[in-house]
Amino acid sequence: MLLAAVCLSVAAYDDHRNARVDSLEEALQSANPPTGADLLKAYNELMRGYLPYDSGKAEYYAHKALSLSYGLNGLKAQRG
Repeated sequence: MLLAAVCLSVAAYDDHRNARVDSLEEALQSANPPTGADLLKAYNELMRGYLPYDSGKAEYYAHKALSLSYGLNGLKAQRG
């Protein structure tokens, strides 16, 4: 019985996380996408949302967040 409750909790959490990822991606493609710090937060949330399921997309959003962070802070990214 306890195992069933845990499984249902995990499934509900995953559904919530997937819904959040979907809504963030829709916001990025909307007519008025987030900018500045809000965009940075969106990239970070998308990176965390994809991390357990799609490492490629997680890495993509991590790079977008890093690049934007450097731009917002007036820094140049260095490849090394």
